[in-house]
Amino acid sequence: MVHTLRSAVALLLASALLAPSSFGQDLSPGALERVDRVFAVEDAFGAPGMAVGIYSGGELVYAKGFGMANLEVGLENGPDVLYRIGSTSKQFTATAVALLVLDGKLDLDAALTEHFPEFGANDPPIRVRDLLHHTSGIPDYINLQFRTGGGRQAWFTPAQSLEVLAHAALEFEPGTRFSYSNSNYLLLAELVQRVSGQTLRDFARERIFDPLGMDATRFQDRHDEVIVGRSHGYSPQTEEGRGNWKVDITHLDHVGDGGVFTSIEELAKWDANFYDNRLGHGDALLELLQTRGVLSNGETTTYAMGLGIATYRGLPTVSHGGSWVGYRAELLRFPEQHFSVAVLANHASAQPTSLARRVAEICLADAMTE
Repeated sequence: MVHTLRSAVALLLASALLAPSSFGQDLSPGALERVDRVFAVEDAFGAPGMAVGIYSGGELVYAKGFGMANLEVGLENGPDVLYRIGSTSKQFTATAVALLVLDGKLDLDAALTEHFPEFGANDPPIRVRDLLHHTSGIPDYINLQFRTGGGRQAWFTPAQSLEVLAHAALEFEPGTRFSYSNSNYLLLAELVQRVSGQTLRDFARERIFDPLGMDATRFQDRHDEVIVGRSHGYSPQTEEGRGNWKVDITHLDHVGDGGVFTSIEELAKWDANFYDNRLGHGDALLELLQTRGVLSNGETTTYAMGLGIATYRGLPTVSHGGSWVGYRAELLRFPEQHFSVAVLANHASAQPTSLARRVAEICLADAMTE
């Protein structure tokens, strides 16, 4: 099978857990062999695939790569390879905003026009929390570009996207509906810069990634930047399926709604922080990030701050997926079991959400409902 030396060591550590843990998990060798079989189809030399991580009790207990990270040079996928994670990045943007709120530098109920005077006033106003919870009514900048003929390979700057959004009509009255829009988090990236004086990339480096020891993780705000150890994204040449691949990477420099490159190993440190916060403000930060949005009619949504709050087969979950060009990602957490699964893929036909759930079904079978 295709995997790195590090993933082999991690597998040996996981195999040492011969019995279910105190959290009701089955991490026995038999269970992990079943996990291997879930991803066997991805383990092909000459084809892209994915990296998979299982985090239990704050530790990385399973870390393997399947398939190739770079078809041109023969780099294998693995737990230390960097992947673009698409909208899974939103939780890092939300954390940057939450830190500014808890620092006393930003008000969640501030009107958008307080920080973006170029946007017209609305009644009721768009608030900062509306951006975080996708209740602003601002249309998705990606969809707007598609409608005007700009596809995924088109090039336009974040400043141009903000200019378009400043003059775009709202899709609904702010606060009355949930509607997922990447524009909200693009605006939050700009908001972080206007409030802190630092780009989102620099702020996240200083306040999130460095404190957690996530040395290789970054918001990539230059599409032509050289990133050592990164994967390349691919998509099938035909709709019928896999076999012939083409490079599928973005030429955009937008961050906030996406743009993070990270690895299975680095996400272990991020996942552990949800149980023992090292970024300051103690439990207040964790509680704020996981506070769900509330509509003007009092209805609570399932979307918190860059995180989806739901249940799967009877168990509470905190999660977010990502999809952009040739990359797909999922980070799925079961907080009561102190158990998480990350699937980072570098081909557009991957389905990491369903794969992460299958892993959870193997390891948490006794805790789940039918």
